[in-house]
Amino acid sequence: MKRLLFVICLLGPAGAAAFANANSTTIAVAARLLPQMSVSTTSLDFGTWVAADRIHPAAATVTVQASAGTAYAITLDAGQHSDGVFWRHVQNSATQVPYLIIDPSGSFLWGDGGFTNTYSVGSAVHGVGSGSPQSFTANGFLFTQFASPASPVGLYTDSITVTVYY
Repeated sequence: MKRLLFVICLLGPAGAAAFANANSTTIAVAARLLPQMSVSTTSLDFGTWVAADRIHPAAATVTVQASAGTAYAITLDAGQHSDGVFWRHVQNSATQVPYLIIDPSGSFLWGDGGFTNTYSVGSAVHGVGSGSPQSFTANGFLFTQFASPASPVGLYTDSITVTVYY
């Protein structure tokens, strides 16, 4: 048994002595991590009001969670009852009451200008992801002084699409 083991050790690993030359290259290895993005919102609820009352403020929150370093733009479309120029409207039957949504800094109308342009008088809100949730306040103002005292009693609604481009 000792003799056989000695012979194997003298020959070395199997096949090593059979090749005199070698050539090598590398395998490029890559994996691409795509940015993660999620968006959620709360409701913009103006509460109860009386026609021709006053301006009613309300706030909604748009929360974005994006991968660290991912630049993004948050847009709000015109909603279902826009005048196509400036005002968004809540509506009950054929009666509409105008409202506006201002960006978190209070500097400009929040819309989708430069993107889909359904509400081009408004601009997108921009951010850069941190990997953690980032919240943005949509400041709404309902102009009930434009409602007629003959406006129907009930719920007035609208729906706005929030889109995050990244």
